[in-house]
Amino acid sequence: ARWYSMEMAGIVCYTGANIITRAREIVEQIGRPLELDTDGIWCVLPASFPENYTVKTNNPKKTKSNNLVPWCYA
Repeated sequence: ARWYSMEMAGIVCYTGANIITRAREIVEQIGRPLELDTDGIWCVLPASFPENYTVKTNNPKKTKSNNLVPWCYA
């Protein structure tokens, strides 16, 4: 067993479920979720989604420009 107690297992599972639910809500704003689990999120992006994009945060040091990897889109 991974958990030290049933209470700990309940808190971890509840927290994980909330994180996945919130992530799905964000992904639904830009694409269609295919699979959401503890390993990551797979989604289909619309053809209009830009190949190059910038993720902006409230912390300027964490703003990053990214490229989609080729296997992410058809």
